[in-house]
Amino acid sequence: MVTRFAAGLVQAYDFSAGAVRASDVVPTVTFPVPGVADVTPDSCAVAPDLSRAVYVTPDRLTCVDRAGATVWQLDFPPAASERANAQHRCDFSLDGTVVWIYRPDGLARVGVDDGRT
Repeated sequence: MVTRFAAGLVQAYDFSAGAVRASDVVPTVTFPVPGVADVTPDSCAVAPDLSRAVYVTPDRLTCVDRAGATVWQLDFPPAASERANAQHRCDFSLDGTVVWIYRPDGLARVGVDDGRT
């Protein structure tokens, strides 16, 4: 399953049936996410059973159902700093019971001498 965020929707595409022409590519399922603008195109994922989607912003991970209603969310503390070339990422485990998240600010200070010995 390939996902992307565009036009206020988490869109999921299933290419498991084989090659398709670009003109034939339509989302297998979409999840409306009204009023959200700060999601990078690849910062979302869809559960294996296609029942819910998650998307991550710099300060929140949100899970929505097929109608776009929030199922749950996890707020983050403000980031100390972020890596300029990194994006937030999230994904479901294969069985759909765990959501993994990558926050680039978690590694933003790696390699910086903080004065500790």
